[in-house]
This record gives sequence, structure tokens and C-alpha cells, in this order.
Amino acid sequence: MAADGTVIDPYHVVELSDWVNVLAVTSEQEVVLVREYRHGTAEITLELPSGTVEAGEAPLATAQRELQEETGYGGGVWRMTASFAANPARQNNIVSTYLAIGVTALGPPRPEAGEIIEVVRMTLLALLAGLADGSLRFQGQHMAALLGYLLPGLAQPEEVIEAATRSWLSLPDPPGTAAG
Repeated sequence: MAADGTVIDPYHVVELSDWVNVLAVTSEQEVVLVREYRHGTAEITLELPSGTVEAGEAPLATAQRELQEETGYGGGVWRMTASFAANPARQNNIVSTYLAIGVTALGPPRPEAGEIIEVVRMTLLALLAGLADGSLRFQGQHMAALLGYLLPGLAQPEEVIEAATRSWLSLPDPPGTAAG
């Protein structure tokens, strides 16, 4: 039932465990990423290390465990940068995003059964440039993780907004979308 008393029937909610994403940065200023096959889109995707929060496990402990399992990296200084609903229209879970600064290789990755993961390192600038020009794709929650990381650096948000607007307006309209 909606807040105003309207009955929404039937309505289905997907109940999922909470999960975490990790933006891990080495002392060389490289981001530690994973390349992994995903059934939903039937493609190999470039992603942040991430995983499901196990029953009784704190999200930070999950983030640290997942980073080490998927990449072999750990240590560093950890901060939560964001916590948000994954898809409040259909899902009941929360995503917590962590920044890990100064991570180092502690050993080989230990992926779970069925996970085939390639560890990829690239500079944050290369990642952002690839996302901006479309040569790299990220899933939405991982884009939100990047935004959470960048937000404190937006000391002059009006300048950033103006620069972003100028950049978008300088691009050609995609075919079939030109304003008339």
C-alpha cells in the first residue's frame, strides 16, 4: 500500500542481500579493477571489486574481504564514500561504497568457485577518460561510487556544473535526437 492508501496489487519486491563496492587505489595512484563475465548482459565487464554482505558481517569487513578475494590487494586507509538504495522501486537492499587508499598486493586473488576474474590496474585519469569518451563502460552503481569519491573535490560545484554543461553542449547530437 502506498503512503496515500492506494493499493498497488500485485507488486513484487526483489529481496536481496546488501552489497559493497570498493574503489581501491594503489600508492602508484592506480585503481584496482576486475574484468569478469556477467550473465545479465552476456558480456565481460570492467568493474570495481564488489560482493554480497554475508549475514552478521559488517559492510566494511565485506569490502575488505572482497577486495582481497577478487584481486589479492588489501591494506591501506579505508573510508565509506556512499551508502544508497540499489533500486528502491524493486529491491530492498543497500549498497555501501568504500574508498581504499594505498592498497598493496598481499597475495594472489582467491575468487569463489565459478568466478573467472582478471585483475586490471589503470590510473584514475585513464578510467575517467575512458568512461567520458565511451571507450569504457561501468555499471551504474560503480559510476555512483566514482561520484562519491569525487564529490568532496568539488569545492566550487558551480564551476564544475558550468564546465560539464559546456562539454555536453559542445558534443554533436546523437542521430535522431536533434532538437527541431
